[in-house]
Parts: sequence; C-alpha cells; structure tokens
Amino acid sequence: LGLALVEIKAGDAATAAGMASALIRESEDSGDGRLQGDALETLGVAKISLGQVAQAREHLLAAVELARSRDDGRREAMARYSLGNAYAHERRVHEAEQSYRLAAESFRRLHDDRREVLALSNLALMAERAGRRTEARERYREALASVRELGIPRELGRITLNLGIAERDERERAVGGVLT
Repeated sequence: LGLALVEIKAGDAATAAGMASALIRESEDSGDGRLQGDALETLGVAKISLGQVAQAREHLLAAVELARSRDDGRREAMARYSLGNAYAHERRVHEAEQSYRLAAESFRRLHDDRREVLALSNLALMAERAGRRTEARERYREALASVRELGIPRELGRITLNLGIAERDERERAVGGVLT
C-alpha cells in the first residue's frame, strides 16, 4: 500500500491503481476490512490523478462506508477528505465543502491538528470558488494561524499564496467600485 502511495506521488497513478486493485482483491479474499478500506482510498486517489473522477468517487464512497461500518473514525475522515478532493476536481463545490467539513470535524475530535488544518484550508478554497470571498479570506487567515503554529512549511506557503491572491482580488474589486 505504501508503494502505491509512492507511485502516486511519483506521478505513476496507473501503476498505483493496479497495485491498489490487487490489494482490494487480496483483502476481500482474506477478509481484512482495514486493508480493503485503505486500498479503496488509495485506488480512489489514483483514479483522481488519472482523471477518472467518477470511478474515484465510487471507491472513496465505498471506503467511507467501510470505515463507518467498522467504527473507524480516522479512516473515515481520511476517505472523506479524499472524497472532497474528488468533488473539488469536478468543481462540485457544495459536495466538496460537505466532505471537507465532515473530515475537519472528525480530525478535530481525533486531535489530528495537521489534517484538520488541511481540511480547513480546502474549505477556504471552496468558499472562494463559491464566490463567498469574505468567508474565504477569514478561513484562510484561520488556517494560516493554525499552520504557523503547527509548523507545516508546505501548507504555510500554499495558504499564504491563496490568501494573498484572495486579498489582491478583493483590493482590485474595491478599486473598481465593486465590493463582494
């Protein structure tokens, strides 16, 4: 499973999808629900990378349901976060927001600050895509404060960039006489 994730990061999502599919078959044969859920999520992430988002959603929804049936809150939250990514890829903002919000709430209950802030920063992006600019800027600021406290350099750069773009756009709208 780790090798499949490495393949995704390395840009070979097709190989990762093949590996995850094999693990799903193996987990079904062995009855290992935990492996099956993780492999379903990995396959979903690989399918997003391959542009096969409808299939990705199916695998991720199955991973969410399997985690829920096993009362595994952490795996359910992780699959929901990935499901949010699939919806965001399709520009289905409402569904993405719902997935990210549920994931953030779960990560908060699990005291997983890092993943919570990732979900919150994606909620800010979805608010921006939905045209709720004021909400987006506030969410970016909150996420930025959290990510600074947690010391996550990659996310610090991403959130800072997104906040800067949102604030620049707001200034341009204000100069043009249109404030949203």
